[in-house]
Amino acid sequence: MKDKILAKVRAVLHMPTAMEGLWLATILAVPLIIAPHDSMIFHYQLPKIVLLRGMVSLLAVLWLLRWLSRPPSPVASDQERASMGWQAFKGRISDEPVRLVSMGVLAFVLINVFSTIFSVSPGVSIWGGFKLPDGYGLHNVVMFIVLFLVVAKNISTQMQIWRLLAAVSSSGGVVAVIGVLQRFHAISSGAPLTSVDGVVSTIGDPIVLGAFLVLTVPITIGLAATRISKSFSFGEQALWVLLISVQMLALAFTLSLGAAVGLVVALGVFLAFGYFAMEQAATIRVAAVSAIAVSITLLSMSFVSDLPDAASPEPVSQPFDEREFLGTAPEPGDDFLAKRPEIWASSVGLAVSRPSLPSKGGLVPGLRFMLGYGPETFSYVFPLNATEAIGLHDDAQNAFLHRTVELGLLGGLSEMALYLVAIAAIIWLFFRHIEEMTSDHKMILVVLTAALVGRMAQQMFDIGRGSDTMLFWVLLALIPAALRAWPLSSGSQSFNFGNYAMSRERPVYLQGARVALVLLLVVAMGWLVTDKSVNVVRADAVAARAEMVETTERNRAEALALFDEAIELAPTLPNYYRLRGDFLVAVNETVPPGLESNADLEEIYADRVMALRADPLAGESLLDMANIGFNLTRAGYEGLDADAVEQYKELMALSPNFSESHALLWILVAVAYMDAGQLERSLDFLNNALSVESSDFTHAKALFIQGAAYSELGEPGKAIDSLNMVLEISSDPKMMMETYRMLANAYSDSGEPQLAGEHYERYILIRDSDQS
Repeated sequence: MKDKILAKVRAVLHMPTAMEGLWLATILAVPLIIAPHDSMIFHYQLPKIVLLRGMVSLLAVLWLLRWLSRPPSPVASDQERASMGWQAFKGRISDEPVRLVSMGVLAFVLINVFSTIFSVSPGVSIWGGFKLPDGYGLHNVVMFIVLFLVVAKNISTQMQIWRLLAAVSSSGGVVAVIGVLQRFHAISSGAPLTSVDGVVSTIGDPIVLGAFLVLTVPITIGLAATRISKSFSFGEQALWVLLISVQMLALAFTLSLGAAVGLVVALGVFLAFGYFAMEQAATIRVAAVSAIAVSITLLSMSFVSDLPDAASPEPVSQPFDEREFLGTAPEPGDDFLAKRPEIWASSVGLAVSRPSLPSKGGLVPGLRFMLGYGPETFSYVFPLNATEAIGLHDDAQNAFLHRTVELGLLGGLSEMALYLVAIAAIIWLFFRHIEEMTSDHKMILVVLTAALVGRMAQQMFDIGRGSDTMLFWVLLALIPAALRAWPLSSGSQSFNFGNYAMSRERPVYLQGARVALVLLLVVAMGWLVTDKSVNVVRADAVAARAEMVETTERNRAEALALFDEAIELAPTLPNYYRLRGDFLVAVNETVPPGLESNADLEEIYADRVMALRADPLAGESLLDMANIGFNLTRAGYEGLDADAVEQYKELMALSPNFSESHALLWILVAVAYMDAGQLERSLDFLNNALSVESSDFTHAKALFIQGAAYSELGEPGKAIDSLNMVLEISSDPKMMMETYRMLANAYSDSGEPQLAGEHYERYILIRDSDQS
């Protein structure tokens, strides 16, 4: 018995060490882990978020076991309950406002939960978006909060804080070195850099890399200033300055506006706050280190070779690519703010007006305004208030607007409160306890303030993802942890139950309930890590292998077997159903027209159905579903065309202000009915296309197809009218050439051979000039 007790004691004593090792490993590993470019589809995002989930889950298990190993706290007596009332709570907040940080985190979690419950797509809001798996779905948010709680509640010594900050600085240094090497072409980022591309390092995205470095640079400056004050080694001082310079240089190479603004603000806050809060010598050291690092950064940038200009966008007269309609966001412009003001204005309008999604209806008045559309739904709802000039975007390019759209007014306020409450708590500590604080304690709080204010400024222009968000929550946890590591004698200590004589031991059944609760939580976390993380990584790797298979009939069985394996591993994700269907479409395109297999079309249809079922609001899934419906209609299947038309209408309802795209979609419907031999119905949809405001090219395209339909119906007079209007508004050589050819045929059918000959000669002239 004695040996068992001693073993248990040793395990409890070593538990904090194991937990600290895990959170330090998480800080170091998550920003650095990537998969080979061809090994996964989400080769940057998935490894990071899955590693984060796994490490945090393990930390939670250790924390639960530590809690289980401790003797249960006694049941509160009546006297203790009296000390836990509202007045006592206000007193504790007044004595120790740092508690408000934890309260702000709790409010943020609750708002996320309620917003998810009323989300327009609860599955997306819980597990995250399917384009960006490292976002702010409830699953990821819970992981961030658990990491915050573990760090905030289990750091108790100053050395633990210094080790954590050293891990942050080291991680930022390694990531920055890789980014700088990419810019100097010593390491490839997977694609050649152009003049509008920022380096991505191991983070995978220049904006996220910039957001990450905005947090690591102030930490590194603070560590350098503290270390330099205690070291007279020139070599060590030079290494610190070099480490800061490399991080600043990598941040500059991201070409991220938000990161640049965030760094300037962070340095300004560091120096200004440090001037009032720290000793003069410490402030001078910080200013000197920052100035030298900035000078080295600017000097280094002058030696960087110019990059080639980005490729010019395709001209508007290119054939319509339906995947552009609801696909990736357009590249930002070269001007200072790009399209941010327009995106912000559209996001504000969306947050205020709260239009309902098709088929989703509305909530109780005001509820959508307060709780939003749900986490990770921005890319679905943004087209409701956007225009084609603004384009499609996955985020609001402002974190607080983004949260307001997704989580409502309460969510936007709670996001802002996380920063403001933390900064206010630090300022309160300085004003009330500055005489008691050691120089190290002051430096820690100034560093945290600079990092948080810098990130707040950065988030006004951009929105980060997994790596930088993880770091934000870790640094936020250091505020209450620092108060424990550097206790202040005149301040109240963390509240605990008093040692009242009336306290009673907990009943045995409650101790058993603790064990059952821990086991239940461990099993749930194990299932989450396996099913929603590990299996998704495996599925993504298998799907990447399938993507590498050549799209030919000979390789069909191999590719489909791989896609089926990916779907079996992650059946709730639409990505792999969509990719499987795309592969079959590509294979069918290699078959001569008219020889496509109906069995293949049916299989593609089944894949599209599953993709749409998994993600019913995805524009790509609606478009794919409508297209295959019309393909089956062409093949002689009945009843699917009406469903396809409804899906096109729903797609248009998702983007009511995209009139150009609406006209192109009506043209697609009209062409599909023409191919099916239903010319009258085709003309009805062409009239819809012509009634929508669109560009001259799109309008001419509709008129051209209308002329072709009238020709096939044997109405050459109407065909001539439509085709002559094409010549009035179109300047596209290919369209003009085909229009002259069709006009020649129409005039011939209407008994006007002279005009037919004249138009045919013009057709020959343009054709021959194009060939030459």
